[in-house]
Amino acid sequence: MPPKKRKAPTPKKVQQQKQQKLLDSTILIKLLNDKGIVDCSNEEIENALNDSTIIDAYNKIIEDRALSSSTGETKSAETYKFTTKILQNDKEEDIIPRYKETDTHIAMYVGDGHGGKYIKLLIDDLGDVILNNILESGPSQAVQILRTKLKQLAGNDVKEKDSNKRSRAFRTTYTGNGLAAIKRPGAMFCAVLYEKNTRKVSICSLGDCTCNIYRDGYAPIIQPFQDGYLYENDADVQKKCTSLGIRPIDKYGKLKKMPSMTPRVKDAEGHVYMDYPDEWAYFYPSIVACFGFLGHYNMDRFGKIHEVPRLKPICREHILGPGPFRIFMGSDGISDVMNPCSPILMTESASDIAEKCKKRWKTGFFTITKEVQDRFGLSSTTIPAGALGIDDISCLVLSVS
Repeated sequence: MPPKKRKAPTPKKVQQQKQQKLLDSTILIKLLNDKGIVDCSNEEIENALNDSTIIDAYNKIIEDRALSSSTGETKSAETYKFTTKILQNDKEEDIIPRYKETDTHIAMYVGDGHGGKYIKLLIDDLGDVILNNILESGPSQAVQILRTKLKQLAGNDVKEKDSNKRSRAFRTTYTGNGLAAIKRPGAMFCAVLYEKNTRKVSICSLGDCTCNIYRDGYAPIIQPFQDGYLYENDADVQKKCTSLGIRPIDKYGKLKKMPSMTPRVKDAEGHVYMDYPDEWAYFYPSIVACFGFLGHYNMDRFGKIHEVPRLKPICREHILGPGPFRIFMGSDGISDVMNPCSPILMTESASDIAEKCKKRWKTGFFTITKEVQDRFGLSSTTIPAGALGIDDISCLVLSVS
């Protein structure tokens, strides 16, 4: 008799095999993280196979999983606590922070509207759709879907003239200080997906929305902003901006740098002083402080909308080792007055963080260096209350323990 042909594995079986390989690799990475090796290369993973302590720990995890599977028990080592807060202190343009948890994943986003409420209103209306897209397609694809949807809705609203609230919001324009450009509403945005089984955090951000990951014993993981600092320090970013016709300016249209507000931690208690490094403050043709965003359209003489040039979002993935951690997300109403390494962001609830940032905006909490004092001819080392104005504030905190 001829030998029996082996049946090809079913698609479901192939998926299970792929998932098992992913889990095994993830276990090794977690164990390496626990030994202080954060960025695991293929070579480091291969070397781990020759480390008896890692192999013993690895086998123990596999045995525990097999035991759990055979007895029908599940070992749930993680608990999840969410807090959110929004304070519309100024133009009421911050996007409502949202999250959604399933058995296997957590989706979250924050956003900061600017130049008008139009994009903020649309994103708030699309909240459930956005969260489902993050869960189903990942944050990078979800942001791209959102970008396409916003442009479609904007085109429809333009055709409707001024017949609805959104259309009127879209027509908010800006031609301040004689600058020959039109600024239509837009938004900074950040989406996150957390995979519980693999402890992988995927981040996709546009502009200067904050996303930081805090773990005991590790330096914070800080998602970069698409702002003047990145432009100044990343030659590749400069090249990409130039190819799209994006160029830095100050808000008066002059080709020079401006002092920018940067919070620095002064001591362990979280007291802050303000530094004013000269950085590019705005970018043409969007006339906002970043070169990545949602929204911002121009209209041609036929009434068709076109996107203002922008860079693609920054998308990064991090596999976290064992142990508790915290993900903090927020608008620039927080990052403008609180350094990302502040202990406040590492320990307190979203509500407490927002209220403390509001106090910093309103009460002249900051001190400034003698160098800055001399450069601006200031008579005091403390910024007067109200001198900074006050921005809208929104944030979301996920604590995993």
